[in-house]
Amino acid sequence: MIVAGLSSTTSPRLAAIATTATVKTAANALSTLDVAMLVVCNEGGPVMGVVSKSDLVRHMAQDGAAFAGITTVMTRDVITCSMRDDLHVAWTKMVDRGLQNLPVLNDEARPVGVLDIRDALRALLEEEGHEEQQLVNYVAGIGYR
Repeated sequence: MIVAGLSSTTSPRLAAIATTATVKTAANALSTLDVAMLVVCNEGGPVMGVVSKSDLVRHMAQDGAAFAGITTVMTRDVITCSMRDDLHVAWTKMVDRGLQNLPVLNDEARPVGVLDIRDALRALLEEEGHEEQQLVNYVAGIGYR
């Protein structure tokens, strides 16, 4: 399975914020939208960074200003995946790096979604279950369905 197979799940999770936004703007977006991460980019531009709720909490715990620029708190070294990537490879990348969310990029390196680790695991388990059932059917002489 490739990541593009989950586009109906990954696309709605995409919430982008401009590099000119403030920490307060990001906090408002994260508190009102049903997302766990914001992708920082200029309109139609490539990914410049990401901001999570943890990034904002860390910033505020260090007496950070609410009106500081989002670029002061964003993670710049962004790990991403492509729509063409194998889902298992993307999931392994997330597990190895302890990531809950991964921006999904199109062929032009523009964000088109956000892959959540739970959705990736659910899809992988469903795929494994389907393959297992096919093997059971084959062994039982039923054939493939």
